[in-house]
Order: sequence, then structure tokens, then C-alpha cells
Amino acid sequence: MSNDPRTPPPIRPLLDPVLTWLVPGAGYLRAGLRREGLILLIVIGGLFIGGLVLSDMEAVSRTLHPYAFWAQVGVGGFTLPLAKIDFASEQILPGSVSIKKYQSVPPLNDTGVVFCCIAGLLNLLTILDLTDRRLNRQRWGSADSAGEGSS
Repeated sequence: MSNDPRTPPPIRPLLDPVLTWLVPGAGYLRAGLRREGLILLIVIGGLFIGGLVLSDMEAVSRTLHPYAFWAQVGVGGFTLPLAKIDFASEQILPGSVSIKKYQSVPPLNDTGVVFCCIAGLLNLLTILDLTDRRLNRQRWGSADSAGEGSS
């Protein structure tokens, strides 16, 4: 390993994918891939937060969207805390933890659920990309160093 201060830290096979699962782009940032990490944080985080806003915080509901929830788990750090407080569960399961009580379904609910699902699945792809960079370091080495100089 080189002592060059510009050399990014090596990609850790377990730490970086877990960091990326919790916060999109965090594993890339830790590995020294700043541009990619920031782009992923903005795009995936924006999709997820946009989906929550469009669905009035109802997108992450295991009760109302049991299958879509598993696609959203790809953004673990965002999904898991919200799943604990299921904003929509009071409609179906009285007495469960809920902050809001809805009289009707939010008008853009389906769009919000799709946005959150896309964010989760996209984050899973970034985890696979980060793992691929670790396993195929020689192939990615020149591309990563070329990308660093252009930012």
C-alpha cells in the first residue's frame, strides 16, 4: 500500500456495503469516491424523501404495502426507523403505533410508493457496484483514479 495522501482508503468488503445500505453513498465517500458518493446520496436520498412527501409519509408501511416494503428496505437507514412508526397502520390495526390518522388515501400515494421502491432497489445496485469494485480492484483502479482527478 502506498503512503501517498491522495490514495483513497481501500474498499472494505463488509463495512462499505453496510454503510451504503444505511446511508446511500456513504461507503463510496469512505472509500474516497467523493463525486460518486455525493451523487448517490442526493439522487437516492431525494427519490426516497420525495416518495415520502408524495405519499404523505405513508409509502413505508408494511401494513398497506407489504410487497413494496421489501423493495424499500434497500435503503435500510431510511426505511427501518420509519417502519417502526408505521404512519398508516392505524387505519387497519387500531392501537398500533401511528402518528397520523387518515380519512382518505393521499392523492399521489402510488407515485410516492414507486419512488421509495426505486430508491431502495437503486441503492441495492450501488451496494453491488461497490462490492464489484472491491473484488475487481485492478479493473476499477484506473477508472477510479481517473474520476478523482476530474472532480
